[in-house]
Amino acid sequence: MEYEEFLPSKSLAEIVQNYWTFYVPESENLNFPIEHETLPESCVSIVFIQQPYYKGIRMLGPRTTKFHQSVFPKSIYFGIRLHPWLRFQPDIFRKDDIINQTTEVPDIIGDYFSIDIDVKQYSTSLDWVEKDLTSFFNTIIIQQDDLVKFICLELTQGTPISTIVEKLPFSVRVIQKRFKNVVGISMRQFASNNKQRNLWIDLLENQHKKTDVIYKYNYFDQSHFINEFKRKMQRSASDYEAYLKTINISLVKN
Repeated sequence: MEYEEFLPSKSLAEIVQNYWTFYVPESENLNFPIEHETLPESCVSIVFIQQPYYKGIRMLGPRTTKFHQSVFPKSIYFGIRLHPWLRFQPDIFRKDDIINQTTEVPDIIGDYFSIDIDVKQYSTSLDWVEKDLTSFFNTIIIQQDDLVKFICLELTQGTPISTIVEKLPFSVRVIQKRFKNVVGISMRQFASNNKQRNLWIDLLENQHKKTDVIYKYNYFDQSHFINEFKRKMQRSASDYEAYLKTINISLVKN
């Protein structure tokens, strides 16, 4: 299995955070269906799906819980992950309504993207993808919330919420409400999602320094990390790590 993230061109960098693909080949070494799980994440993704029994386009909302999906051989998923600090008019992504959900895309998206395309070919043709995206984005109004963008970038770098709030000329309540209204999840949930992502990137790259990585992300000890991960994912960290090692992973670092 292969998972890859790659960046958009400069022309769409203000809208698209990154693209991702997840490919599941036919293999005698894999027992299907595979129960695929991922960490919670804070962005909306438009996802093109091509499976043996289904082909279509879905919308993956922000998540505060793990994502679970049974996957089958000869399947490919191609996602377009959008920046969390954007507002859209009309409100086609309805972030408050699609938290922890995968839903059908609204008709306005379906009008610009065909479900009949070969998803594997489409995901490797960035010019083709971005031509379609540009045509679609030109039909709606996209606004960037600069305050929320600042907070998101600070949280992504691991800055404590209290430190961020101290820098801003607004009350905590105003900031929290505005952030959740734009992103769909709270600042605390956003920070937790990014902490887990960055931690696992470090763990996969620094196998021989696990303890150092765990301390880096402010866990008291390995037990603290293991217990918190199990509460969040309902599985052990060692089991999840073993599963990740079955996937060829190439990530874009924040």
